[in-house]
Amino acid sequence: ADGIRRAISLLAGPSFFLACMLAFAQFFTRAGTSHSLVLIYANNELGLSAGQLGALFSVVAVLHSLLVYTAGIIADRYGRKLVITPANLLRAVSAACFPFSDNTVQFVMVFIALHAAVGGGGQAPVAYLGDIAPADARGMSFGLYRTFGDLAGIIAPLALTTLVTTSGFIVAFGINALLVLGITLSLIHISEP
Repeated sequence: ADGIRRAISLLAGPSFFLACMLAFAQFFTRAGTSHSLVLIYANNELGLSAGQLGALFSVVAVLHSLLVYTAGIIADRYGRKLVITPANLLRAVSAACFPFSDNTVQFVMVFIALHAAVGGGGQAPVAYLGDIAPADARGMSFGLYRTFGDLAGIIAPLALTTLVTTSGFIVAFGINALLVLGITLSLIHISEP
């Protein structure tokens, strides 16, 4: 009972709740868009093979490695929001652009933009949570953060692939873009510690 009360108390803080929602948005994009919708779209609409998609994911894995370090330096030196906000705006825009990628070149450009946002902005929310988490509840804080991410990882593929079959790619990708955009705009009103 004490643990539940403590969790509710943590989530009642706007900064803490927003950090958890950032985790939700990140995992929603990763599991729902990057690892589900993008693959379906690439195969069904553009005819890309599993090998071609595998090569793209290999390229962005290298990109992630380069961006994580650079983004970490910027976040430590100038603040977390300076990394989180542009990365999430790029994530929202690129998610919205996928269904309008009519050829492989456009698709690859949007794919790289999305994964640059994922790689560049992926760790700053964790650092932000570390900044605001109470010293006596760090374990619970990171557990709640990860729980929000795990929930998104379960919900996103089911929700977005269902939307594709019922409403099409524009709606499915658009829902992800709006979710990320809404959470990002909320961040603007939260001051950093």
